[in-house]
Amino acid sequence: MIVIAAVLIVLAATGGIKLEFFAGTVSTGPPPAVRDAFAIADAAGSTDGDEAASSVYELLDVATKAGTARGALLIHQQLPALAARIDAAVPIAHERLLGVDLRTSVGRKCRVAVLRLIAQEQWLFRTFDDEVARNRSTSRAVDRFTARWQALGRWWAAQVTACSAGAWPGERADVEGAMHSL
Repeated sequence: MIVIAAVLIVLAATGGIKLEFFAGTVSTGPPPAVRDAFAIADAAGSTDGDEAASSVYELLDVATKAGTARGALLIHQQLPALAARIDAAVPIAHERLLGVDLRTSVGRKCRVAVLRLIAQEQWLFRTFDDEVARNRSTSRAVDRFTARWQALGRWWAAQVTACSAGAWPGERADVEGAMHSL
């Protein structure tokens, strides 16, 4: 035993072996709940439906500035194709979300909330398109759509708070940030 200790001392002194000590924790990136939230946001986002939804809001902005008759015509012309793109993106996002391997209960709760959000957004855009197609008052259809969108936003804020509630306090803001990015 003394011989082994002496050999180790000589090797350490001559640089033959290197002894390193580490006290602390190794960072492996974000905590699991935050990684889950980012994975969910990544799976749900970046679809053609996101781009189409943005285009609907741009359309409403342009239509509002164009005036009642011209704006209504623009909405009647462009909304059906945008709504169809949103509708087609839903199964893709749904499949992506179900394919995400989540490690935490926070992640699983947030995924359920996002699946519900996507279903409600799909209903919202379908209903708007249907109301416009039925030649109801376009301005009233826009008002109803806007009111429903605002209500959905309030609902989503509450869902984000609920799904992130199980995260550690230091992680909660990051989980909420990822979910609000949708």
